[in-house]
Amino acid sequence: MIADFFQRHRIAVAAAAVPLVVLTATAVTAAPPEWLTAHTVQEQSDASPNFRRVAIDGPGATIDLLGQPEPLDTGAFAGEVDLARQPGEEAMTTANLVLASSGEPGLAFGQVAVSLRAESLTDYQYNPDEQSLVVEHGLEFEVERAPGIGVRGEPVFLYTGPLRLLPTEAVDPPVFPPEGQTFALPAPVLLWEGADGVTSSEPIGMLTGFALTVTHPA
Repeated sequence: MIADFFQRHRIAVAAAAVPLVVLTATAVTAAPPEWLTAHTVQEQSDASPNFRRVAIDGPGATIDLLGQPEPLDTGAFAGEVDLARQPGEEAMTTANLVLASSGEPGLAFGQVAVSLRAESLTDYQYNPDEQSLVVEHGLEFEVERAPGIGVRGEPVFLYTGPLRLLPTEAVDPPVFPPEGQTFALPAPVLLWEGADGVTSSEPIGMLTGFALTVTHPA
């Protein structure tokens, strides 16, 4: 299905080969409006075994956009999130989450920049039955200087649907928090373009790679 989509919807762009992308990463998430639902933020308690603040890091994300000659790679990130254990429970918002960039230099002329969008809300959940990390409302990316999409000079925002990240190596029995475990996207997922609650009707690309490691309880 995804392959057929890319064959049917090719976007012509006039651009030279895009250099390796530089990430300026900050915070995460969002999704097209059909996946957005009203939710109540849970209060974290030190006495609660179902919520733990954990440190995470990862090599970044890989994005394939229609019309781009090469995949776009973000830089590495690191930060802290509040992780909920029980399936169906929502983690705290990550308004105070700060993801550090990989220290790459600023953009050179003509480069495309991709970052996890700042000042967004996200829910991180850990399902002990499947040993999976769930990003309930998906991820939101900000793309600058992407030829062929968006309005010239304005950033483009890309959304995924809800994501389920699977462990690269299962642990028996499962533990919470899953310290030292790495979780990765098992298959590519579609990306939509959108901003301010308005999204495109057709996917504009795919998130082909995303992984994070829970390094330790924060």
